[in-house]
Amino acid sequence: MTTDETEHIERAKHYPYAVPRGSYVFASGRELPIVAYGGDTLSVASMSVMVDQAMLTFPEYAASVAIPDAQLTASRTPVLCYGSNASKHVLARKFAHVDDEVVIPVVAGILSDFDAVFSAHISSYGSIPATLQYSPGTQLRVFILPMTDSQLDIMHVTEGPYNFGKLDQLELAFGDDVVKQTVHTYISRNGALLINDTEVALQPLEADHRRFPARTEEQMLAWLRDSLAPSQALDDFIRDHINDPDVRSMRSEWLHERSRRFGWTHWQTFSVA
Repeated sequence: MTTDETEHIERAKHYPYAVPRGSYVFASGRELPIVAYGGDTLSVASMSVMVDQAMLTFPEYAASVAIPDAQLTASRTPVLCYGSNASKHVLARKFAHVDDEVVIPVVAGILSDFDAVFSAHISSYGSIPATLQYSPGTQLRVFILPMTDSQLDIMHVTEGPYNFGKLDQLELAFGDDVVKQTVHTYISRNGALLINDTEVALQPLEADHRRFPARTEEQMLAWLRDSLAPSQALDDFIRDHINDPDVRSMRSEWLHERSRRFGWTHWQTFSVA
């Protein structure tokens, strides 16, 4: 097995990667912790960040590194992220080819009545990724990423078999502030994977009052291997569906046959073509 193959297999097994501990601004590849908000929790122009142990307003920081004012004033769409998209490393990878400055606030919050569960498909990088599912009483730790139109265009391309749409009538908490809010997000077109007729939550993603059983990514990949190829070593099993789109498609279809649709009725899907 080559070094690249080993790295790809380890990446598949460790989804959703390094979930941030708090809110930050992704700016020019840096992760700047947010230490204060102005009047608008999701407005980058009103945020203060920690930069080399000094607190600066984001406009002050932007001026010091020549980030254009347009990044502070651009219209943004709040996008709810519950899997790997809040990670600095994932954002850096997805926007690595962009020549312009990329500024994206990543604001931590608590979403009521939902959980992050395994989707019924396998990603191109070999993981069984996350999707959102209705779960009354659960309090899920999520992130809101206010994104510009051009940033959304790039994100859409990276999201594969997910629908982009609008979620209405959500209860979100930012610190002590609880708000009813409409946000956009990505929901798997393949639905939520079921094992023994129930969804399975992603164990690394934090939630209180969780109703679904929880497993790690590696445990889920091992379950899939045990179901489809019990005599095969796990790393070889993962390598096969990373390297062969036909194998990946077959296994995703098997998962899709064991799935449930998204259960929130206040959901509107948009075309992103």
